[in-house]
Order: sequence, then C-alpha cells, then structure tokens
Amino acid sequence: MAACLHQARSTRIIRPEVDSGRRMIWVAIGLRERSISFRSGFQLRHDSPLVEIQKRRQDFAMSEEILWKGSPSQILHLGRHLLALVVVGGLGWGGMLFPPVWFALPLPLLWMLWNYLVVRCRTYELTTERLRLYEGVLNQTIDEVELYRVKDTTMDRPFWFRMFGLSNLHLDTSDRSHPKVTIEAVSDGIGLRETLRKQVEFWRDRKRVREVDFEEGGELEGDDSLI
Repeated sequence: MAACLHQARSTRIIRPEVDSGRRMIWVAIGLRERSISFRSGFQLRHDSPLVEIQKRRQDFAMSEEILWKGSPSQILHLGRHLLALVVVGGLGWGGMLFPPVWFALPLPLLWMLWNYLVVRCRTYELTTERLRLYEGVLNQTIDEVELYRVKDTTMDRPFWFRMFGLSNLHLDTSDRSHPKVTIEAVSDGIGLRETLRKQVEFWRDRKRVREVDFEEGGELEGDDSLI
C-alpha cells in the first residue's frame, strides 16, 4: 500500500488518532502535524477538530480595522458662538458706560470655549464590526453599537449644513441602550452612509440576522433575531 508521508519538524510523538482505519494523524511537538495518507485518500469531516481549529484561525486573522473616524464640525454650534460674540460686544459697550460690567466679560468667552471643547472632544469611529462614540471633555464616555444591530439609516442636510457640505446621519438600531444614534455635522455623509450600509449588510448576513415585522393588533412591531 502506497503512502505519502509528511514529516514534521519535531520527532517526539505525543498521541496517535486513528479514524476508521483509513488514516492516522500523529500529533507531534512543533509547529505542524505529521500525517500518513493512504492510496484510497481521505477528507476531513466538517466536524473534525482540525477543521474547527482552522476556522478559528481564519476568524482570528480577520482583525478589526478602522474604516472611518471623524468629529462634528464646529458649524454645529455656530449659533452659540455668534450669540456669545454678541454678548461680548454688549458687555464691552456697557463697560464703557459702567466699568464694573467688564468683570462679566470672561463669562460668554468661557461659555464659547466650553461649547468648542464639547464638539472637539466628540468623536465617531466606524470599524469593520462596530460604531464607537467618544464623548466628554473632562470625563470621557465610550459607547459602542454592533453593526449587525443597525436596522435603518436616514440622512438629513439642513440648509445651513448644505452651505458647508455637512449632513446628519441617523441610525435606528435594535440596541436597547442606544435605539437611536445620530452622527452630527460630518462631511461626505453620502459616502459614510454607503460604507456603513455595506458593513451592516455583511454582518447581518454573516450572523444570519432576520427582521420580523409585527403588525398592529398582533404582537409584533419590528425586531431583529438571530437564526
């Protein structure tokens, strides 16, 4: 009986595994196994431990990558900044008539600085698996939404935002802690929405997520479940 012998790097044998008398796999110390394949040939079953190990290695190799990362534009609080400047101008004029008013001048400036930092410290990060939300000036909060939980996306572009090429992206999700997520005042909203849609469809298909709609008067309104 002809056989093809694949030698491993190590020579010390730990244990043999015989499957139906057709093949013998010798698991050895080292980086790979030594196997003897007989002339009749064989194929590993789908439930074989080696197949499971190979699948796990492939899943591990698919590392999470960042697809998009951005922050809202300061145009989001442009109205507040303009109001603060008007107040500063008013206090400056009043200080010329009544000098103690000058002591209140830093207040609107500090308020404007705080609004700037709030927007500056808010970051959205889209990866191949989830959407992360970073918020907080002094204390940071990080929230995550798995992409397969996103059910629908809506984009709106107010007139003021359209002048600067900005848009808002609204997400409806099945996440209980974040049923609605809004990505505010970001540029290239159409491209971001398309990238998000492709990743959502990929993960919903891979995890076999199906959406079930419940009619009014029945017991269902809309839900996601894993098959």
